[in-house]
Amino acid sequence: MNTLDYLLEQLKLKSSIFCQLTLNGHWGVAKAPHPHGAPFHLLLSGDAWLRLPGEQQLIHLREGDMVMIPAGHRHDLLSKPDARTVEFTQLLASHGHTRAGSNARFHATRIAVGQPGEGQTKLVTGIFNFGESLRNPLVTALPDYLHLSAEDNPWLPPSLTLLSEELDSELPGMSTIAVRLADILFVQAIRHALSQRHHFNAGWLN
Repeated sequence: MNTLDYLLEQLKLKSSIFCQLTLNGHWGVAKAPHPHGAPFHLLLSGDAWLRLPGEQQLIHLREGDMVMIPAGHRHDLLSKPDARTVEFTQLLASHGHTRAGSNARFHATRIAVGQPGEGQTKLVTGIFNFGESLRNPLVTALPDYLHLSAEDNPWLPPSLTLLSEELDSELPGMSTIAVRLADILFVQAIRHALSQRHHFNAGWLN
């Protein structure tokens, strides 16, 4: 087993939590810190802006993109850079959903915001929960965010389409396939980080 495979195994990736969001008009979602996991967002259609604490520049996310926050920092997803935000837990509660427990292997919800007709964005948001994330050198060496663009990763859009179709299906084994696809996306994000060594927070992986 090589070093990367060993570190991925030691992360003890144990759950993938999904929420399918259809967002219309002007919107903003604030995601609380998650110390034992890595939030991720998959842009199925439309676009969005990612804002991290202390960041001077917003990250523009386009259709087919993926972004992951390895250390679980608080962050915002926005329709426009100046959009007002609502806490994600409040958004869940207003639609009759509760936050998934940290031990859930799979949990999926679907939420629509606003009226269709003015700038629609569809995305899947979720969290990779880890057993010992803060003690793993792989996570601590990664940058604050990993942004994989559809333009530079042609395998990404069809992967997101397949995941979305599975989440929409009611076929036997849907949750197993969706989680496995998410696991692949996580490993692909780590591979992307390895190809961008100058972005590492620490020199260990170099």
